[in-house]
Amino acid sequence: MDDNKLLTLVNSERISMPSQVSLLIETLDLAVASPATVSRNGMVYNDYKDWGWWPFVNSWLETVDDLEYREMLRRHFLNILTPVLELKRLHLVEGQSVRGQELTGVRSMCRLLGQWPAPGPPGPEEEDNETFSKMRFLFS
Repeated sequence: MDDNKLLTLVNSERISMPSQVSLLIETLDLAVASPATVSRNGMVYNDYKDWGWWPFVNSWLETVDDLEYREMLRRHFLNILTPVLELKRLHLVEGQSVRGQELTGVRSMCRLLGQWPAPGPPGPEEEDNETFSKMRFLFS
């Protein structure tokens, strides 16, 4: 889009935008953008260190349909994973190749947990769902 609010598409079609219209376009990168497009872009960069891994986990937990299971997982992330990652950060020395890969590990854990359905009601000989979900969590 140029300064006159004229949007030119890839097929050279031009669309005029009224003055009250503004566009916000989100893109992964500007690898194929023209210099004119790049010059009109504002960049917002969010560093993982500013946000941590909780926003990703909270977003992923919203995809878990079973509310009881979702809250069990939330407790496990809070009570198990948070102290483990803090212990790792404070007391373990990481190799250069894995430094700062905390979010990658959490994403992999969520992907693995997402492959299993929520546990059904426990049978008479089985332990409760909290214990079962904790075993799954620790396995992940």
